[in-house]
Amino acid sequence: DITAPASLDGDFMGELTTWLNREQPITLAMNCDAKVAQELFENTSLVVYTVGSIGDKAPALTAQARPQDGECFGEFPPRRMLEAVTAFPVIIPSSTPGYNSTYASAFLQAHGAAPLEQWAPEGCRAVLQACHSPEEKGYCRVLLEYLADATTGPRRGCGTRTSLFGLQRPPLSTGLCCLRLDKGVSFDETVRYIIPFLATTAKEQLVISADPDAAFPEADVLSRQGLKVVRESKEAFAASEARYWSVTVLPRAPGAPVCTPKYALAAHFISTLFPMGHIKSTLSNHEAFVQQFAASHKWLRMADTASNGESPCKRGRTEGP
Repeated sequence: DITAPASLDGDFMGELTTWLNREQPITLAMNCDAKVAQELFENTSLVVYTVGSIGDKAPALTAQARPQDGECFGEFPPRRMLEAVTAFPVIIPSSTPGYNSTYASAFLQAHGAAPLEQWAPEGCRAVLQACHSPEEKGYCRVLLEYLADATTGPRRGCGTRTSLFGLQRPPLSTGLCCLRLDKGVSFDETVRYIIPFLATTAKEQLVISADPDAAFPEADVLSRQGLKVVRESKEAFAASEARYWSVTVLPRAPGAPVCTPKYALAAHFISTLFPMGHIKSTLSNHEAFVQQFAASHKWLRMADTASNGESPCKRGRTEGP
């Protein structure tokens, strides 16, 4: 689709971002000023963004991506439909066998046996202490280790076009993520979905909705860590579901996609929670573009790193987020 509105006012921008988040196209090419481009980038969750430069006769005309240059891309269904249609989004470049790979139980048990003080961020320890499964603790440690590396970006591509790639937060303005807990769920099942938010700058975007009949004594622990926890009936949840960018329901429905490894590789599991991809300028060595977009709060960061104000952009590996 192509649009050339007479005015880029708030109504149009709101309508466009809503459409992009609902329909989830792969890519968005923008020939507009940098401020508008940043607003669209920060309030949507596409895999590919291209910023053109009309004045330099370098408009963004296509939706191309060169993964070998750091312009990673993929195919993501609308987030609220993710579990209904696939086990994982496809991200390129990535190893195909990795989508069916899993961590060994013995490895996870050993990985989670170490004292929390040795590996868990301080803000996550109370939640992890309430988890009784050694395997789930070990898996959370794997996820945290992955996030500690993957959130040090954005990383800069190495092609002729200036690109930045990495993990991102859900849309900043409307990207609430709901973890819905129905009757019969155990707290140990939920921890892997909670920790990636609790440990990062996406913490404020998680809402935990629990059925009143669900046994969930750990709710107070989560609330004390600053997470939003609400008790609501199935009817109340259904009435509010449309306002969420993504919804994960536990226990998983019997009809959920099959062939999902119980302990999927960290990168693939995280891809079910957070956006990833790249944004590029059509110009080479476009330093003003790098300075503006690398500083965006859209890039996912570890909470402690963000509070320390560390440099947001690195030249790094180009094999994916």
